[in-house]
Amino acid sequence: MSEAKILRWYISEGEHLEMTQLLALVEVDRLLSDPSQHTGPTEMQIEGHEEGIIAQLLLNEGDVASPGEPIALLCESADDVPQFEGIDPPEDVSDSMFVWQAYVADAKDAQEHCRIPEHNKVRQEE
Repeated sequence: MSEAKILRWYISEGEHLEMTQLLALVEVDRLLSDPSQHTGPTEMQIEGHEEGIIAQLLLNEGDVASPGEPIALLCESADDVPQFEGIDPPEDVSDSMFVWQAYVADAKDAQEHCRIPEHNKVRQEE
């Protein structure tokens, strides 16, 4: 994967994020590094692996991000959110802690490429 487009945010700024809650639906250019196996764009859902408050969404729906580029800022308390106004986040966070995990959104593709957690399957039907 060389980039991903945010298709839909499942959460808004100021909302509480639970561990493994879905954050966004993204479209990736390809999942496999072998160009001969490229099947075109694939939709994936990103889930959080931390709990906290979404202080800021750094991308709008339709924006594109590269691997390692931050897409959102998370803080521990709603009282901390104002401290994130006007913050200039780093351009690359690939060396930091892994916070997001993505799953193929299409059930057929999910069987081929990975899995969809049972607790997130309901989001597909919305």
